[in-house]
Amino acid sequence: RGHLIIKSNTGVLKPMPLSGNTYAALPADHTYYGVANNSADVQGSGIQVGILHRFAMNHKVVDAVAGVFGIPASILAAVKTALPLATFKGDNE
Repeated sequence: RGHLIIKSNTGVLKPMPLSGNTYAALPADHTYYGVANNSADVQGSGIQVGILHRFAMNHKVVDAVAGVFGIPASILAAVKTALPLATFKGDNE
């Protein structure tokens, strides 16, 4: 929940790659697509993920154990541009 989702130029959706406890660079031929909301293992069809395009996120909360990863400033700026309906606001901002 809360993991950035990217889309390849062939239409394949996948989780944003990681580098340690932060997001890695966007792979070539991919765009930012949304954020995973929930997932379920649907018998016979594999993992299904709900994806949000309009959401609010505290991007300053990082808890790798819970699956919440840091977003470097350069990536955050690009995500904000790609997902204009999303709001990123840290505590005390």
